[in-house]
Amino acid sequence: MLYSLQTLERYLSKSSLERYIYKTNWIQKFKKHVKHDILKKYSKDVDTIKFKDSKHTNTKIQQLIEIFPNVKNFSYASTGAYHYLVDVDLSRWKLLSRMTITWGLRNRLNILDNLFVLLSDLPSLVHLGIEPGYHTHPNRPITWRDIEKIHLGLPRLKSLKIRSDMDRIGPTEIGEIKQATPTNTMETVDYASMGFNLLWMQYLAIKYPKLKTLRLTASTIRATNEKLTISPDLPNFFPCLKSIYTANHSYSRSVFSILYNQIFNSGAKLEKIETTHFTNYFDTESPPNETACAALFTTTLKSLHILQNDRRTSGISLFLHDSDVKFSKLVHLNIYTSGQPSQINNILNICPALKVLEIKSELKYTEERRPSDILNHGLQRLKLTQTSLDIEWFESISNCCRNLKYLSLEDISNKSTPREMPYCLPISMPFTRLSTCLMILNSSLALVIAAKTILWLTTKHVLPKFILIIYQQKKSRFVPTFDKNSYDSNSSCLDEDYGGHGIVPKNDSTYSCMIFQCKSIKQAIISDRSFYSCSTPIFIRVKNDILKKYFKDVDAIRFEDSEDTNTTIQQLIELFPNVKNFSYSAAGDFQSLIDADLSSWKSLTHMTINWIYRHNVIIPENLFVSLSALPSLVHLEIKPGYRTHPNRPVTWRDIEKLHLHLPRLKSLKVSSDICVIEPNDIDELKNTEPANNIETVDYVSMGFSIPWMYYLALKYPKLKTLNLTVEEDVPVQGAMWHRYSRPEPIIEKMTVPSNLSGFFPYLKNIYTSNKRKGRPEFSVLYGQIFKSGAKLEKMETSHFTNSDDTKFPLNEMACAALFAETLKNLRIFRNYSLDFEIVLFIHDPGVEFSKLVRLHIYSTTQSFQVENILSACLALKVLGINSHLGCKIKKRPSNVLKHGLRQLRITGASLDTEWFEYISDCLRDLKYLSLEDISIKSTPREMPYCLPISMPFTRLSTLSLLRIQMSYDSKFIFGTGYSRKDNTFTDNETCFTEVYLNYLSTKKSRFVPTFDKNSYDSNSSCSEEEEYCGDKRVYKRDNIYYCTIFQCKSIKQVIISHSSFYSCSTPIFTVQRE
Repeated sequence: MLYSLQTLERYLSKSSLERYIYKTNWIQKFKKHVKHDILKKYSKDVDTIKFKDSKHTNTKIQQLIEIFPNVKNFSYASTGAYHYLVDVDLSRWKLLSRMTITWGLRNRLNILDNLFVLLSDLPSLVHLGIEPGYHTHPNRPITWRDIEKIHLGLPRLKSLKIRSDMDRIGPTEIGEIKQATPTNTMETVDYASMGFNLLWMQYLAIKYPKLKTLRLTASTIRATNEKLTISPDLPNFFPCLKSIYTANHSYSRSVFSILYNQIFNSGAKLEKIETTHFTNYFDTESPPNETACAALFTTTLKSLHILQNDRRTSGISLFLHDSDVKFSKLVHLNIYTSGQPSQINNILNICPALKVLEIKSELKYTEERRPSDILNHGLQRLKLTQTSLDIEWFESISNCCRNLKYLSLEDISNKSTPREMPYCLPISMPFTRLSTCLMILNSSLALVIAAKTILWLTTKHVLPKFILIIYQQKKSRFVPTFDKNSYDSNSSCLDEDYGGHGIVPKNDSTYSCMIFQCKSIKQAIISDRSFYSCSTPIFIRVKNDILKKYFKDVDAIRFEDSEDTNTTIQQLIELFPNVKNFSYSAAGDFQSLIDADLSSWKSLTHMTINWIYRHNVIIPENLFVSLSALPSLVHLEIKPGYRTHPNRPVTWRDIEKLHLHLPRLKSLKVSSDICVIEPNDIDELKNTEPANNIETVDYVSMGFSIPWMYYLALKYPKLKTLNLTVEEDVPVQGAMWHRYSRPEPIIEKMTVPSNLSGFFPYLKNIYTSNKRKGRPEFSVLYGQIFKSGAKLEKMETSHFTNSDDTKFPLNEMACAALFAETLKNLRIFRNYSLDFEIVLFIHDPGVEFSKLVRLHIYSTTQSFQVENILSACLALKVLGINSHLGCKIKKRPSNVLKHGLRQLRITGASLDTEWFEYISDCLRDLKYLSLEDISIKSTPREMPYCLPISMPFTRLSTLSLLRIQMSYDSKFIFGTGYSRKDNTFTDNETCFTEVYLNYLSTKKSRFVPTFDKNSYDSNSSCSEEEEYCGDKRVYKRDNIYYCTIFQCKSIKQVIISHSSFYSCSTPIFTVQRE
């Protein structure tokens, strides 16, 4: 099937609609469907169309003109020829101001005279672009006479862009081009060709005397290498020019030096120059290169970009070294050097008003000289690429550019003296206003990052901050055959360095550290290639470094050790005594933490201890003894860095030891398997010493038995927040886990003593989650909490069921109902391990959650009765429902409940129009409505055209529609929003919003094995030619278009997001009142 209408872009100016893209296969039914489609209602608002033709599409463009009369921007892509445009009457597009004509790879361009006659019928056309869609080789290049024809037919043009080869102008034509009629309306021209000769420049100068912007690009396909002859009466070029772009991507000799010289002679006041490198070999009266050309406009130039010319083989001087030249108004300078080093000191002297400076060097690495210390410059942004810098450069640039806000160093090589290696290299940059420092280090440097010990340091104050980058330089020696007799016992290579295959590596490493010290830095960006913030070993000379000056400001450290780092933590304690938060990851054991004297960290309140996946963890008691030296420690977290398989799970006696040595703890999180509590231990549990200071506990394990819950209740009588997570089973993978397999999960028979006391009487918040198929005892837990008289305010839980003991609640919702008088926040989420789901909400009208404000619920088996939820939760403000089987309501009540709900989010449901009507009448205070993955059901009488959904909310401000589908087989195409004054759908309102969701439904194709013209159905809506698809097969496809209209009052923001069959970014539409 032919794709006649490829893309239609529509902008609705009245509703401030940003954009939508409509792509489909409309053939002969295009006009018919648009007339019946809701789109026609707003056809006058369409102002931009992109159209791609194939064959026989003359009538399609004419239909676009008739349907969309107010188009301002038309882009036409031709895969064949221009005859389709020639045969169309464009005069009805009175407002069309911009047109782009693109030809495809197959088309041989030939500018047609009648094309420009046709375009002359467009009264408002002022911008024209002619360019190939691909690199093409037209039969005939464009001549200056073609340009004359364009302007003769289009005298009102202000902007012209042409991408095509330009035919050379010969010396015999000089007299004719001097008689060319000037086009005084032209302000911008953009020509790209394979080359320009001097006579072309002269013609353009005569043709466009009022030009303000000029862009000339010489491509790489073919060069114009004719001998240049400069006319003695050569006129001055473009006296009104403000901006120029020149790019020479060929090997040809450029005429740009003469061009710039003639522009200067005309008295033009250029403000912006963008150019590639070029050299003048033939005219000694013109500037020698691009920087000399820029120097002609020192008093007017504000922006200068000197770009790389990939075709140049020799380096060209990047910037003038004459200190007498001053660019008094230059604000932005971007330069590329391929040969000589740039000199920032000279550049800053030449450009006193400069705010942005970018320098890139082609050489690795061009040395950057030290700027003057005396200079006080107002530069705000500096970017350097592929440059070699020394310490003095940083100090000098810091002194002379104290207003610098952004510094970018990319592929930078640092020079340092031997005395500074291999220890620590401080780089002081006391900028007063630097907010962002970006460092991208090249991985090919001799110094590479050593990722063994990782250290993050943060400060508690804005002043000062610093960045640490640690390098390791290695030189490896390989021995072909490993012989213990000949092995050097004094070698630094350990036995474990043996790598197998008869090769032994010996690593001689030296370590270096660069420390960037800055004031007031807000953001430090270091490329991923650098594996940043690595420290090995820890600061041999840090005490003598300037870093010590700010050691009191460090309040958080994250540390990962590897080997032989016992002394490292002690060094951190001595250097940074005011740390409040310490995260420690053990790849070996906890010995370095145990051996350290932590008592000096008197302000430390938060400690996190991780162990790496390969470690067989047994947490020793002397670790808790060591932590007891921390006088302010109140938050402790013990967790694996990866999924581990420890030999011995945590016992209740381990918890006893922990609290024995850390009695001041207020918060504890333990992520580890727990050991079964034996019946013989129950009596001993009753004698446990309560940890009355604990307010929050968070346990993550493979299961919790009733004795464990009983123990936790005895241990934490004052608990306010309880989090229990049952982790999923992790299968053993590979031989590396053969020694670390997990114990069997706890699945013991549920036995609950009749005299069991209540749990956690002070509890306010609870989170319970079950990620595995075992039977958690959460029903007993919630029952005992209720028995204690606790007044729960927040409850978050996954689905669970109790089928063993009828004395306790049946499921999670029955547990929630126990706290109906106190709950304010309830969230019930999915348990992915259960084979079936449970009823999500109580249907008993007698249960009322009088204080519940937020409710989020999930179900896959039963539909919701929203009116039951609202009637049971009269104080509810936020409701979220996730269902895969639909939200339903009963027969609509005669007296609709008026509810104060403010936010409603429905996900994965099937809704009908009656649901929207009920919600609309019931929730008149609703401000936010989100519908995601929703299927809208409709009756046959409402099809196949429009389905209006009226929702007269009085306060709705945001409507979010994510992946909304009709209940029948259809594809979402595009969505729009529109706001206007009308009283049609609302009473006593002056404004309402309509949101349109448009769909395409394609009926099943009919395939005929053999095409027979005699048996062809002449009444078919598809033509004979369109049905034939080759290979003796015929198909017929009927497209039906549908539209859902959401009608609401005064919506301020509409969000439409969808996944469609074409590639498109997610649009966000903001609908505003008129």
